[in-house]
Amino acid sequence: VDSSSWCVCLRFCGLTLRRVRFALVSVLVAYGRAPTQSCLASLRAVSVVDSLVPDRNIVIDLDFEPLFVALGPLHVSVGVNNHAWFYKVANDSQAMVAKKEYLGTVERITINQVYAAALLQEGRVQLHGIEPSVTQSKLFPEKEGDEASITCCELTKDFLIYGTSKGVIVYFSLSDWTQLSEYKHDKGLAIKGVWPNPTGSRIVFVDANNDGYIYSPVSDDQLVQIPKFPITVSRVMWDSADAGVFVVADLECEKLYTYTFHAFSTTQAVATQIATSKPAERYVAVLTHNGVFTAIGDTGLGVKITLASHEYIAPPNTLTVDKAKKAFNQCLALGRLKDCWELSMKCKDKDLWSQLCKQAMMLLDIDTAINVYRQVGDAAMVLALHKLRSVEEKHLLAGHISLLLQDYQQAEYLFLQSSRPQMALEMRRDLLHWEQALKLAAKLNPETIPILSKEYALQLEGKGDWKKAIEMYSKGVTGANDEQDRQCTAGIIRMTLRLGDTQKGISMCLGVKDKTLYRECAAILESMKQYAEAAALYERGGVFEKAVTLYLQVKNHQAAGALIDKVTSPKLHGQYGKLMEEQRRYPDAEKAYSVAKEIDSVIRLNLEFLGNP
Repeated sequence: VDSSSWCVCLRFCGLTLRRVRFALVSVLVAYGRAPTQSCLASLRAVSVVDSLVPDRNIVIDLDFEPLFVALGPLHVSVGVNNHAWFYKVANDSQAMVAKKEYLGTVERITINQVYAAALLQEGRVQLHGIEPSVTQSKLFPEKEGDEASITCCELTKDFLIYGTSKGVIVYFSLSDWTQLSEYKHDKGLAIKGVWPNPTGSRIVFVDANNDGYIYSPVSDDQLVQIPKFPITVSRVMWDSADAGVFVVADLECEKLYTYTFHAFSTTQAVATQIATSKPAERYVAVLTHNGVFTAIGDTGLGVKITLASHEYIAPPNTLTVDKAKKAFNQCLALGRLKDCWELSMKCKDKDLWSQLCKQAMMLLDIDTAINVYRQVGDAAMVLALHKLRSVEEKHLLAGHISLLLQDYQQAEYLFLQSSRPQMALEMRRDLLHWEQALKLAAKLNPETIPILSKEYALQLEGKGDWKKAIEMYSKGVTGANDEQDRQCTAGIIRMTLRLGDTQKGISMCLGVKDKTLYRECAAILESMKQYAEAAALYERGGVFEKAVTLYLQVKNHQAAGALIDKVTSPKLHGQYGKLMEEQRRYPDAEKAYSVAKEIDSVIRLNLEFLGNP
């Protein structure tokens, strides 16, 4: 039994998975209408009706008028005050198998295949086996002197789950017969109701503020608040066909709110309200399966209502294109991506494929995402997703998907939660996000800080942030006197020059025997119009033409003359020849003109000054 409820006319209904059973006690309805089903003959008869075989009823005659009724997969229980009788109703049986006297007045009973849990008005729960062959029993709370009273409880196949007036939710294992977990709700607000999914891995609970939450004792996202939660709630039903869909019914089912919950996605787990349904009449909620809401009406008859969140969903071949698009939107909201794929292929709409791509990636449905990206012709994304097929870890896979979606902050968070947090550092480094990379390196791999500092400094130098760059270059020096240190030292010297301390920079540069560095520093000095110093460094760096050019510019004829034989540029030789002619050094001028191939100047010198006609 997943859950049970009383309707306003005191007709009780319960359920089993995908098969609805109604246990009905015949009384006058609240609206003054008499019962219509023949099995509701008196106050001392309970009828169990299988929704799949409505003509086959099990009628149990009673010797008393019950005040509470509970229905499980194999049993029905009826009782009054602190007594309960249990009848086996499997295989058309109606034999009484047990009678139980409790330690207090029973408020309600919940039953699974083996056990029954009675919530007593005194705020305790008495757990026991239904049939005599099961002898285990226990009274909760387990701790003596616990002032908190139990306000609600439910049984699943494996767990007893109950909430207390102090805001505590307890999971008790029926197989191990021990408490598994205990969750203390914020500010100690009382728990008003709990509704587990069929396995008990998640529950919806409501606190004293009428706020709804999804709680899981085993999930990373242990607690998720449900948005737009109704103030008054009569029942929460998990859809037996969609594990991530649940429906909240307010009092008398005047409104039904459909929610989706996706625990595995690129974002944190979140519950989303996707639709509101308004039944024409008031009902008692029983269950929801595949978007069909099953309930009991005032007449005691079972009714089935398609929820607004599912009203357009149907096989694609039965839908027009317009209705197929509406069905697509509903399936997308529900997370039914395989159905979305079939509907999108019917519509052949690029906008639908775009929406499906994004949703499939967010929900980590790699196969669907590959199909859609292949359909739209995005080969790069198809190849990238194929590489992720072998990734089994949730956080690691979600991190890679977030990276593909360019949500880098979320990708970093997910990588850090995974078994390979180093991926977050590698991602930031590949993206050249050096500030974030350095912060991650300090926590994950401090040995990489010098390398990252150097890389960051190179980026800063290119951007012109020389003050920050020299700081990063300094952090990159390890003292190992290797290539890393050589590059960082060179960077420090370049930044020293850039910041205007030319004498210190030149001194540091001359202390390093590196022709490449000489050339780099010379170029910096030249850009700063420090031509004499730049020429000297160009000379040391073996860039003789630049050195001669700058020496000539500052009229350092001697230095230019010492290097002129190492220069092949005709232009420079021509300039040097003119300079020598002005100084009446005609042989040197003739030689320079000859190299420059200025024949007219050579002839003129020989005729006018050298006496060689």
